[in-house]
Amino acid sequence: MPNRKQYLIANWKMSKTTNQAILFMQQFPVNSLNNSEIQVILAPSYVSLSILRDIILTASAPITLAAQNCSSEESGAYTGEVSVTMLREIGCQYVIIGHSERRTLFGECEPMLSKKVELAVKAGLIPILCIGESRELYETGATVEYLKQQLAPYSSTLPFLLAYEPIWSIGTGLIPTREDLSTALDAIDSKFPDTPILYGGSVNRKNISDLLCHQRMNGFLVGGASLEPDSFFALYSAMNQNNHHG
Repeated sequence: MPNRKQYLIANWKMSKTTNQAILFMQQFPVNSLNNSEIQVILAPSYVSLSILRDIILTASAPITLAAQNCSSEESGAYTGEVSVTMLREIGCQYVIIGHSERRTLFGECEPMLSKKVELAVKAGLIPILCIGESRELYETGATVEYLKQQLAPYSSTLPFLLAYEPIWSIGTGLIPTREDLSTALDAIDSKFPDTPILYGGSVNRKNISDLLCHQRMNGFLVGGASLEPDSFFALYSAMNQNNHHG
């Protein structure tokens, strides 16, 4: 594995009340996060960001916070929206943008998402931009072409992370073959050679070793396996072991 920083991101989606988020932190072995090359990032619900920030600061835990989304507007009469400035002030360093659930369930697409990315960078946040193809596109061999379309609006000089999340893999237990993963990551790398590339989609302790085999893999955006402290820490341990052996 190249000498690049690694990322392990927990996307809790609409799971965990604030009390459940506190319990997670009480049970998660923060003192065992001993590899400075692996950045652990938690993305809880908006309502838990403040309390998690305080817990992390009090414990001096090597964990940073991400928001799961942000508004495409800076401020104003947008009821229910949360701006990048609000997220930065509350302690976020990262923000997830363009997750497939935002794209498919809420109709978000590149004109809006590229605006979010621009606002996030301007506010001092690091965007985690999610891209990925549907099952239909995958089965027709259109993955690379589709990824290039999604990435077309973005510059390779942007300070962001790219998370490749094939939609057909999220929550299904299916993961790409090594060959398919290499094809997708190499396509992304061809335009963004200096950008960290993460993988997301049914990552768990059983398959993470296979996923880590790709030299261009800089970490993971994790859903279900991030909800329990032991399963999330198992992923960290696997990355840590790979880091030492790579």
